[in-house]
Amino acid sequence: MPRRASDCSNVEALIFVEGETDLELFRIAFPRYLKSFERTTFNMKGNVNACGKILDRTDAYLARNRSTKVRILCFVDRESVNGSPPLKRTHIIEALNAHPDIKAYVLSVDVFVATKMIESWFFHDIDGIYKFLRTPLTQRKPHKYSNVKKFGWMDLSKLFKECGGGKRYMKGKRVKHFVESLDIDRIYTECDELRTALEKINRYY
Repeated sequence: MPRRASDCSNVEALIFVEGETDLELFRIAFPRYLKSFERTTFNMKGNVNACGKILDRTDAYLARNRSTKVRILCFVDRESVNGSPPLKRTHIIEALNAHPDIKAYVLSVDVFVATKMIESWFFHDIDGIYKFLRTPLTQRKPHKYSNVKKFGWMDLSKLFKECGGGKRYMKGKRVKHFVESLDIDRIYTECDELRTALEKINRYY
């Protein structure tokens, strides 16, 4: 007998992020700022065919959890200061409309955008970056990075090269110790995009 959406009694958040760097930040931020609720985080490993990845993984999750409805929550990079992000909420809604068997179990869809990218958020704690790099005080220029939305991973890589005494910024799992050294509370407080996203998610639960 096929299941019906009305038979579902559980709700879980399916959180999709672009890559390992995002996972390292959210591994710290989610437990700290989100309420306690059932959630599963997926690494999309880039934004190419993001809608397809989201639908496939949502469908597979629902097949394993037959009494569950889900909320789809996506964190993506804008990739620029003013342009449109590569993934929009409307893209996911359109994909779900083409798959009503999946849509019936989706309670909500949200897309949260980092301008210009996740590394831009790190610059909110420029003091922590310099501290991690052990940059001499005379070489630090924190005011240069006050407009964090102008800067991305290439700027962070350049800063590592110039002020890191041989350290290199490598995206992905290798950022683990770097992210752990940052003041996540400061980033959360100063980053409107991050704080607004997590506050909205909390309102669901």
